[in-house]
Amino acid sequence: MSDTPGAVTHEDGSRYYPIDGEQFWSVTTAIKVMSSEGLIWWAAGLAADAAFQELPKLCAALLIQDCGNTFNRCKQGKGDRGHDWRLTCETCPCQQCKACVREWMRRRHTQIRDDRAEEGRRVHEWVKEWIRGNQLPIHDDIAPYIRAFLAFVSGYGLTPESWLFSEAVVVNREHQYAGTTDGGIRFFGATDLARDLIARVLGIRLEQVSEISYVDLIVDLKTKRPLAEGESPRFFAEVALQMAPYRWAPKLRLRETDQEVDMPPLQGALALYLYPDMAVPRLCVSDERTLGAFVNALNLYRWTVEYGAKSVAEASFPLAKPEPTATVKAPGTRAAPRKTTGAKKAAPVVDVPLPDTLPAPAAARRPAPSATVASILRTTPEVHPNSPYGDEIPF
Repeated sequence: MSDTPGAVTHEDGSRYYPIDGEQFWSVTTAIKVMSSEGLIWWAAGLAADAAFQELPKLCAALLIQDCGNTFNRCKQGKGDRGHDWRLTCETCPCQQCKACVREWMRRRHTQIRDDRAEEGRRVHEWVKEWIRGNQLPIHDDIAPYIRAFLAFVSGYGLTPESWLFSEAVVVNREHQYAGTTDGGIRFFGATDLARDLIARVLGIRLEQVSEISYVDLIVDLKTKRPLAEGESPRFFAEVALQMAPYRWAPKLRLRETDQEVDMPPLQGALALYLYPDMAVPRLCVSDERTLGAFVNALNLYRWTVEYGAKSVAEASFPLAKPEPTATVKAPGTRAAPRKTTGAKKAAPVVDVPLPDTLPAPAAARRPAPSATVASILRTTPEVHPNSPYGDEIPF
């Protein structure tokens, strides 16, 4: 399926853009190779909240025998492999036993993430139409985010004409990545907030900024959950790793016409977090060093996808096939004739006298093994059937 213009989405959520017959990995997909501390804490917090909110459900689950269908995904199948999502069958997870409740808690963050992704998509759609000069209806659930966006626009003196481009696909053929950016904005020194922003980007004193001074920034908009009481907005390093490749991509592919144009010169990057009724803009370091860090993450992701599983696969170390060896015959015997073709010659026959006694096998000449971990622990070691060491463990 495709949920981003021009992008193809795999079942695991990874995305790529088919460009020039190649797969250009999505910027956001590549940086997922890094472990995001924010996502870990968020998911853990949701599981903890569920434990308090659904305590009776957890206690009841301890008394119910496991259904054995916890990991069955028949609802997601089609035809013979599944059924309508509104129905259940005898192979569906019961959602009541301990295993099912545990899995529900473990995956709770994915359900909330998907719900919020849909919410964010609708906010982005409203903003896109606003830039085009259109007015979409504002539904109650996204109204707080729209108010936050309009407060940002007013505070920085922006109009729809301030956008250099909106929701375009950035393309970098050198490093083979792409991504959808929310747009580029020209900030004039029309307000105090805008003048402060310009001074910070250009590294000049505030009094040097005039109303005609401006900077062009790549901008990424994200809708965020409501902040808890006393909680402050948090920005993580992955935001800068996302913004730098957007800024330095040489090409833009416009959504409306699918036309590819040069990326205009940009002086920096701005992440805009929209909380209910509050906008929090944050400048991000987007220099070439940060771009280099992203490229390293991209290469690590490529290795993970293309070679990660193979790096620990038994098939990566096949036994070499024995090469043809010379034929050895006992004295006084005659070797059977070998059929040859015109281009090949028979292997030479070598007469080797056999000794009266044969040496003992190599295993018999090995010294007695020293004490092993297994013998010290007085346990019988077990070897996985695929172990290349057979029945011995070389401690």
